[in-house]
Amino acid sequence: MSELKITIGITAFNCGKYLLDAIRSVLDQNTDHWSGLLILDGGADKQSKQIFQEFDHPKFQKYELLENKGPYGTRAKAIELSGTEWYYQLDGDDILPSNAISDVISAIENNLGVDYVYGDCLHFDCKKSFIKKPSDDIEKLCYSLQINGVSPIKVRLFEKIGGFAPELYNNADWDFWISAYEIGAVGVKINKIIYHRR
Repeated sequence: MSELKITIGITAFNCGKYLLDAIRSVLDQNTDHWSGLLILDGGADKQSKQIFQEFDHPKFQKYELLENKGPYGTRAKAIELSGTEWYYQLDGDDILPSNAISDVISAIENNLGVDYVYGDCLHFDCKKSFIKKPSDDIEKLCYSLQINGVSPIKVRLFEKIGGFAPELYNNADWDFWISAYEIGAVGVKINKIIYHRR
């Protein structure tokens, strides 16, 4: 039986309408090899605040930012608070398929030494959905982010890169993955859907 655990960080701002769906998707994982963080950004909407205040679960730690740090400042705080070697970002309006953590752990254990895991992403709304597959053509990274920007990472990789560029309010995740490529970080691809993006 695996001893590996992954921290799932749910970051919330104005996502109260969907935040419980994100939380449930973590609680519904088909393995308990995870610990949860719920991070509330400063200035969040009323519904997100209420859910944050009322939510209580033994596998979750909660942290509230008093000032607005934006999506990347909030993610960086979650990674800082992570108590495991691996971190998996979940935006408060997205969900994880029930197999996500077990599939990621399996990929890590079968590919020792990897720095990140990536896979297919289901993009969806109330009317339609489509699956976006990651590209293996690294040259395309010059033009757009080729994998899901919230793919699971080793905390050590985040620290080695120096986190997200503080001057970038937008596209700091794209910049992060360019930096990961530049330092020769090693990833492993899962040919399954491991994230649902709303």
